[in-house]
Amino acid sequence: MRNLWVIPAFLLAAVFGLAYIRFLLYLPSRTRSLFVASGTAFVLATVGMEMVGASLSAAGGRFTPRFMVLVTIEEVTEMASIALFLCAVLDYAASAVGTVLIRIPAMSRDRS
Repeated sequence: MRNLWVIPAFLLAAVFGLAYIRFLLYLPSRTRSLFVASGTAFVLATVGMEMVGASLSAAGGRFTPRFMVLVTIEEVTEMASIALFLCAVLDYAASAVGTVLIRIPAMSRDRS
């Protein structure tokens, strides 16, 4: 099996999560729930879908539409969990300081 890295990665993620329990307990319940949900979704997408994809790949299905759909689901779930975490951080920051304003300056098309 080529993807044995998922076992120590899952264990490391569990240890990392347990190390932050005290931190999580001091957060407001909404923020805590969003942090836990986003972290869980990220780890399950990364490790869980990797195991499913590895078994499909080992069966010779690496370049099939089913494998590509699986990879797409994995990547979308990972990115969505990161977006959820960012929303949770911004929501917490807004509740702590009042307003969070993010400015993204437009790039000019002329780069001379």
